[in-house]
Amino acid sequence: MKISLCMSLLTCAFFQTCPLWASVYYVDFGRSNITTPGNWNNVTSATSLTDIVDENGVNTAGIDLAFGGNVGGSNNDSSLTYTTDFPDTANRDFIYTTGTMTLTLSDLNPSQTYSLKLFASRVTGDNRTTLFTITNGTLNASSNQSLFVSNNTGTTITFTDVVPTAGNQISLSIAPQDAASNWGYISALEITAIPEPRSFLLFIAGAGFVLIHLKRKRCA
Repeated sequence: MKISLCMSLLTCAFFQTCPLWASVYYVDFGRSNITTPGNWNNVTSATSLTDIVDENGVNTAGIDLAFGGNVGGSNNDSSLTYTTDFPDTANRDFIYTTGTMTLTLSDLNPSQTYSLKLFASRVTGDNRTTLFTITNGTLNASSNQSLFVSNNTGTTITFTDVVPTAGNQISLSIAPQDAASNWGYISALEITAIPEPRSFLLFIAGAGFVLIHLKRKRCA
C-alpha cells in the first residue's frame, strides 16, 4: 500500500513539472467577426496575448504571443472548400501585409523544442506566395519556407524542432516572397511543444530507485 501510494505521488509530481506529452496550441489570425471558438487563441490585429491556452484550455505553460510589424489589415474568403485539420473559421480569414509582420513567442520552455505549422489562403488570380522565416530560434533545417497562398485549400508548411533562444523566445517573420508576390498572409498557426526525451528516462530511473528503496525497507 505504501509503495503504491508513494509511486502515485511521485508520478503526479513528475507529470505536473515535467510533462512527457506534447502540448498543442492553436492560433487563428483574421477578422474580429470570424473568430474560432473553443480553445483557440484569436489574433485580429497587431496585439499581444498573455498566457495563451492549449487545446485543452489550459494556460499553465505561460506562453506569450506578440504580433506586430507592418500589419496591413484583415479580410476573409468564403468560396473555397478547405482540407486542412483546422476549422473553416480559422482557414477562411487572414491577416495580410505588404511589408513584414512579426510573430514572437516568449516565455517558452528551454527544455522543449517547438513545431510551428502554418496555413494561409487567399482567393485570387495573382501570385501571393508568402515567405515565412524563423528570425529568432535555431533549427537544423532551413530557417525559411514559402507557401503559395493563392486559392490554397490545404497546403501547410511546418518548421520542426525549433529551439528557443537563450531568452526563451522564437520569432517568425511573414512577408511577400518577392516583388511579384506583393502580399504576405497568415491564417492559422499550430504550435506543438515537444518535451526532451531524457525527461522520460529520468522519470523511469527515479521511479525505479524509489521502488527498490521501499522494497528493501519492507524486507528489513
